[in-house]
Amino acid sequence: MKKRFIILGILLGCSLYGWTETHRYRIYLDADFTGSRSSSLAIEQGIRTALDMADYQIGGKPVDLIRMDHRGNSRQSLENLKAIELDAGALAVFCGLHSPPVLAHLDFIHEAQLLFLDPCAA
Repeated sequence: MKKRFIILGILLGCSLYGWTETHRYRIYLDADFTGSRSSSLAIEQGIRTALDMADYQIGGKPVDLIRMDHRGNSRQSLENLKAIELDAGALAVFCGLHSPPVLAHLDFIHEAQLLFLDPCAA
């Protein structure tokens, strides 16, 4: 009987840990922080300003901004997008200055149903 309570306690603890983790939203910025640093930092600053105005919360839940550097490389951008797809707390992905990483992976973005926001569309 004691063994069952211990197992139940462990399972409950694990499930509560998972619950708190998935109830924290993340917004991603997949941009070129290496070659087009000033543009990427400007986008980040705009997002952070908007989040700050909302106390880094959406619907009462905390929000984190996660920077990902694709270095202007489409393959690296795809790896970043695959990681974002696996994140249950991911809300949206902002992209940076470069269009090729986005255009090369539009099919993946649609299949993964990622909300993709492009503040520097040309």
